[in-house]
Amino acid sequence: MSSLRVKTPIGKIITIDVAETDKVSDLKQKIYDHQLVRTQNQILRLNNSELADQMKISEAQIGDEVLQLDLKQD
Repeated sequence: MSSLRVKTPIGKIITIDVAETDKVSDLKQKIYDHQLVRTQNQILRLNNSELADQMKISEAQIGDEVLQLDLKQD
């Protein structure tokens, strides 16, 4: 288990616990549980690149970086 830092659209940094085998979609569900932002409205970016839902956390090579949470516009 490791912790990832996610910067919300309002600039708040939250910490989410994840397993290396979790997928980005699992991380989005955990963000929903923490922030009540619907998963389908979330865009997670690492260094301005969007992370695909089916990508494993271990494949994303996040390291100490802070993920950016953006919201899809309806």
